[in-house]
Amino acid sequence: MMNSGRDVMADKHARTPNDRRLSWMAAVIVLPPLFLGLLLVAARHDVARSGMAVPPDSIRGAASARTDIDPDWAVVEEYLDLQNAWSQRMGEIAAGLPAEERNARIMEAFADRPDIRPAIAAATAIIDAGGDHDRVTEAAEFLVIRTVGEPDAGQHMARGAQALLAHAPNSRRWPAILRQMDARRFHMPDGRSSTPDIDRFFEEAAADAESPSLRAMAQYYVASGFMRSANALRLDEEQRNDWRQRALDAAEGLSAGVEDELFDGATAAPALSAGAPGGPVGAFTPRTFSEAEADLIQAIRHATPGGTALDIAGRRLDGAEDSLSAHRGRVVLIDFWATWCPPCIDALPELRELVSELPADRFTLLAISIDDELETVNRFLERESMPWVNWHVGPDNDIRRTWDLRGVPVYVLVDEEGLILARSNSLPDWFTTRIREAVTGEDARPADTAVYTWDPPDIEELRRAAEEGDPEAQVQLGQAYQSGNGVAMDDDAATAWYLRAAEQGSADAQFHLGFAYSGGSGVPLDYNESHDWFERAAEQGHDAAQWMLGSLFYSFGRGDVARDDVKGAMWLYLAVSQNDRHDRTTLDMLEARMTPAQIEEAQRLAREWREARE
Repeated sequence: MMNSGRDVMADKHARTPNDRRLSWMAAVIVLPPLFLGLLLVAARHDVARSGMAVPPDSIRGAASARTDIDPDWAVVEEYLDLQNAWSQRMGEIAAGLPAEERNARIMEAFADRPDIRPAIAAATAIIDAGGDHDRVTEAAEFLVIRTVGEPDAGQHMARGAQALLAHAPNSRRWPAILRQMDARRFHMPDGRSSTPDIDRFFEEAAADAESPSLRAMAQYYVASGFMRSANALRLDEEQRNDWRQRALDAAEGLSAGVEDELFDGATAAPALSAGAPGGPVGAFTPRTFSEAEADLIQAIRHATPGGTALDIAGRRLDGAEDSLSAHRGRVVLIDFWATWCPPCIDALPELRELVSELPADRFTLLAISIDDELETVNRFLERESMPWVNWHVGPDNDIRRTWDLRGVPVYVLVDEEGLILARSNSLPDWFTTRIREAVTGEDARPADTAVYTWDPPDIEELRRAAEEGDPEAQVQLGQAYQSGNGVAMDDDAATAWYLRAAEQGSADAQFHLGFAYSGGSGVPLDYNESHDWFERAAEQGHDAAQWMLGSLFYSFGRGDVARDDVKGAMWLYLAVSQNDRHDRTTLDMLEARMTPAQIEEAQRLAREWREARE
């Protein structure tokens, strides 16, 4: 149980910075791989394949054929030319290569990718200036379509969508635009959205859009966002029930007035009952708004923790028919995965440990692959041991809507009676502990359970300690404001407390400030400030800050920080040597583009860094 006030501070000096990892940190450690994934997706897919239904060049539109191109639009067009040429080179690099080598080559080519920031500034200036309708529409579409891989994509996409709402309220592209924006949303372990600007736009469009179908689609995404908040990792029962109720309230009645129109925003799940098998997973089926509303409500009730899991039927790899209900009486961990997903593969050793440790008569691991081809999965299993129940359902089926899958991995823990206990996109210690407790019925938590609980601290005691100048109390108070844990959420207040602690030398506070500046949370987005705060924490041995320096900055280059593979690898080596929970994907891909001499140099620098501080 998390202590509060002075008790929280009592043993701080007996623990290392890595031991003092705040529970909220689970929300931030996973973001750089996510950012990397967005860059990879942007590099592999053009806009037409991402669902926008128009090729990238059509952003230019009819207006671009005119000769009176203003200076701002010329900046955008220059970027589009460079980006299209770069994407073509990327496609040629990737052709015919195995996935691992392809990803390494793509990452290597990132050093040459065009800088989008001048084009973003130019497109925003066009929108702010108003004027030519077609030009503003083109600039708005550019922000919605082209900024998806940027860390601050939320504010740019929302700005573009707001302009489109004013200039093209009846555009046929709205379903694809809303899908694009929804795909960029992610939620923190405390239920907060990482893209509040997109959330606000959905709410505004749901209330004020001219088109009834656009209002209904936006309302669908408002409700589905609340549902994803209900899936968050670090919620107590009251908080989770509140998010679920908000989701239900937003979903009910969203189709009013457009019940029979085709819903293009997201293909809904099949109408499955909570008590009977839904049949084999099939192809996506178009839905009306009325059907989409009913299916969304069902997903809120039966695909979030606290609900009874929808039953699904499928086939094992040997062709035998199976269903989730066939495993009733056992705790079931559902693992949605794919062979092309590095985090999914990285989790295999831990899954094998769980399966070998827990009794087979009380626990089932059900792995459901969404790979394109069954043969791909079979070949993978020839190399990797997965001694549990395996299904293959493919990528194009209703199971993704049934379980609100927006990527893999997704882990869903279901008890003996079919009640969903938890779901997660990773296997943190608290989650595997929850699995063991569900199976054995015993308390499997270690003595220090601070990282496994999310109980509100005693804010007044914490505030008194913070006001007296205790830097760790200041960090924890900042964390409380950041997450809304025991106090109203306030990013500005969180950053102010982090700053007070950081100025006293707190590595945790410096890390939090670095992260705040990297995403514009409570402070203006500023990569140079972000780098400086991360560097201060990293020099004190803060492994997460070291990892952020290596992955977000030196592996790609951000702000005034140039790409530096040797320095990036050095920081990543230092981070993983302290904490093996860090995802090695970035380091593996970085090493793949380095020469042996560069790798040796990075290892030498890391070794000297450690020796100088021993």
